[in-house]
Amino acid sequence: MNALVSVDLRDAYTPHPKQLLFHQDAGIVKYRALFGATGSGKSFAGVAEDVYWCLRNPGIVGYIFEPTYKMIDRIVIPTLNVLLGSPFWQNPVIKDFNRGRMNIRFYNESTLWLVSLDDPEQAEGGNLDFAHADEARLVKPEAKWETAWRVIQRRLRGSAGQKYPVGAWVTTTPNQPGSALYNFFENPKTKSPEAAVYRLHLDDNIHLSKEFREGIKREHSGALYKRFVEGIFAGDVAATFSFDYAEHVAKFAIPQYGDMAYGVDFGWTEPSCIVAVMFDGDRRAFVVDEMYQNRLSDADITDKCHEMQDKWGKGRFWCDPASPDTIDFMRRERIDAKPGNRHRDEGIREIGGRLQDAGDGKHRLYVNDMCINLIDELQSYNMERKGHDHAVDALRYCLLSGKRLRNTIWGLGSLDQQQTGGRRPW
Repeated sequence: MNALVSVDLRDAYTPHPKQLLFHQDAGIVKYRALFGATGSGKSFAGVAEDVYWCLRNPGIVGYIFEPTYKMIDRIVIPTLNVLLGSPFWQNPVIKDFNRGRMNIRFYNESTLWLVSLDDPEQAEGGNLDFAHADEARLVKPEAKWETAWRVIQRRLRGSAGQKYPVGAWVTTTPNQPGSALYNFFENPKTKSPEAAVYRLHLDDNIHLSKEFREGIKREHSGALYKRFVEGIFAGDVAATFSFDYAEHVAKFAIPQYGDMAYGVDFGWTEPSCIVAVMFDGDRRAFVVDEMYQNRLSDADITDKCHEMQDKWGKGRFWCDPASPDTIDFMRRERIDAKPGNRHRDEGIREIGGRLQDAGDGKHRLYVNDMCINLIDELQSYNMERKGHDHAVDALRYCLLSGKRLRNTIWGLGSLDQQQTGGRRPW
């Protein structure tokens, strides 16, 4: 049996870089979501992960959930045949496959159940070590998925006598903001602190022909393009920005030094917002902090600016130009406040351009995951509709106005960083 212990799947499956990020967090992140385009390899990676867990952890108990039994035959069984040879149950690592019970036993006594979520109560049962829910967006109605997902979470207590890490992963094309999937994995205000998102673009799957990929792109536009090509949550009206939580929030290096600038949008019944932005040596912007609160007086806002500056360092505050009296008040209270650039379309283009790959595999705008209001607005912002835009407005004042000054203000910022040590908490 020693030869079986060393079995791997590399002949049948070599993960591409984005799939590899998903696999590398096994046992580290409890709830993983691999959101991807049609044909991007998300389901294949999910089933491969199921097999990895069974082979590496003797006696483990896991479940694969599909929306219907037909999808087990259409997705799971063919994938297992690719990974282990066709038919997969003749591979020596498989001890038994009971098609009636949809139960697979491995040579090391690991057990894998194949279950449909036609009835969410199917998720009930004994304790589990892991669970994989494939194409969760297709579980209808959505309340059925919410019930099943709660049951899965309750069951992840570890099987009897085992001390392996427990975890669950979802592989699916995303649906729309506001859905149960979105709220658990990506909504900055409600997402689980134990969850992480991994994204697969259609072009990430190098095994798909260029003709197929280009055909899918031609046939989809707007929100459908975001979902089925980019693997991003999108509603009926597509958001203005291609903001990807997995790319712009979850995965980036934090600069230890940088020039600081701030953006301020004023409100009363609507929130006032301050964003703190650090620029590294390559002029990449890192939004490191936010203040978001309504019914603040001029004095309250000024106090918040001082608090922000004490925490992150001196920098210019680029403010909503529609409130010159408040800007004058801030100046009298020793805040370096200036009216921000009021050109909305130009500011939106500046933000949108910074969210793109700069040609070196990195973006020019990243956001700290604590900035939940800015993240929420960037994910849903629609330039055709006024509202829910206070953090975005503060950000565009900062980015566009600071850009116009080029190196003038940044030189002052750099001097202050040198005087204070320049190190900022995250």
